[in-house]
Amino acid sequence: MILVGNGFDLAHGLKTSYKDFIIWYLATSFGSRSYLPCTYQDELMHIQFGDFHSFVSVVTAHKQGGYHSGFTHEDLTSFITKHFKEQTIKELLNIYENDLSNSVITSSDDDNIPSHYNREPFSVHILSDFLRSLIINCQDCNWVDIENEYFDQLKACKVKDKFDSEKVKQLNSEFAYLKQKLEEYLTTQQEQTNIVVKQELLNAIGSHFEISDFEPLMGYEEARKKIGYNIGFADIRNELLFLNFNYTSTLVSYQGLLRRHDRFINVEVNHIHGELNNVANPIIFGFGDEHDKQYMEFEEQRNNGLFEHIKSYQYLRSPNYRNLLRFLNKGDYQVFVMGHSCGLSDRTMFKEIFEHENCKSIRLFHYNGDFHDKAVNVSKHFSDKGHMRKLIVDYKAADAFPQSKEE
Repeated sequence: MILVGNGFDLAHGLKTSYKDFIIWYLATSFGSRSYLPCTYQDELMHIQFGDFHSFVSVVTAHKQGGYHSGFTHEDLTSFITKHFKEQTIKELLNIYENDLSNSVITSSDDDNIPSHYNREPFSVHILSDFLRSLIINCQDCNWVDIENEYFDQLKACKVKDKFDSEKVKQLNSEFAYLKQKLEEYLTTQQEQTNIVVKQELLNAIGSHFEISDFEPLMGYEEARKKIGYNIGFADIRNELLFLNFNYTSTLVSYQGLLRRHDRFINVEVNHIHGELNNVANPIIFGFGDEHDKQYMEFEEQRNNGLFEHIKSYQYLRSPNYRNLLRFLNKGDYQVFVMGHSCGLSDRTMFKEIFEHENCKSIRLFHYNGDFHDKAVNVSKHFSDKGHMRKLIVDYKAADAFPQSKEE
């Protein structure tokens, strides 16, 4: 079984990080009108545009030369990206941690613009406490952190010993809107990116089992027998399951090539979190740790809105989870972790996979020195830490995950 996370898409050139998405969302919002003055508003934010020339001067300040008569989407993207890089995105959006309702005018600081153009370009008011918390807390985070942030916000809807139904409803509406925009963004990324198979990944997936990966749990002789050393690898063909946590179709090319590989009798992709624009398998984005102590409180409440974006209930909309369970129950398996952080927002599922009696080994493919963090994250899904240490394969330099060409 191969757990496929967002790092897999990133390695193939898709800009699918949280920061890529939020930059796109902000640039799209700021570029929603080709004429000024005007107003933009959606579920999460309100922008009041003022003087056109001042707005252009702010957005195009990174460009060489003097006065610019207009701007492009690329200019807006560079404008937003610059504020992320300089850690000034909160100032741009007028977000203050101690004043949730503060809205301050942002104006041009370009002294070269003629005085009659130097007026208020825009003002921003963030309508969503959830978006505000994402900007404050998640500048350099990944998707699992966004799901954790949603859960933290959900828990914050509790007042004394009960949850505020209106606050829960509002948070769920904002999260649903963010999920809608995420699907829109990822669709454009999928359409614009040409996926090229990484040969090193294909080789790793198609490689034979290693006795040392299984020996701590099974013993040398049992491992040797189970993985086919005693009869020759050619006589054993295995099933391969990609458990895909992404929403994209990046794995299609790999599935086609691996189905022709003489090692595998069957190669399947389980889109456990759904697929883009597929009504039969809608995307799942939310929180999935039923073992969280405060989650237990939800079940004591008479408010089903608390479970609207809880993954366990979203899994019931397709046969994907039951198909996963069928694979787990078939026989012994090894887990490869490729591009997934294995964070707590999927803890319920990971405990099911890692603690299952048929799981005999876990191999972590690492990126930019994150092997330790991955190992710690995986360990959090085990009740028996001694069993965990027998399963996780020690660091292998050869298991470094490839980078995209842009990196």
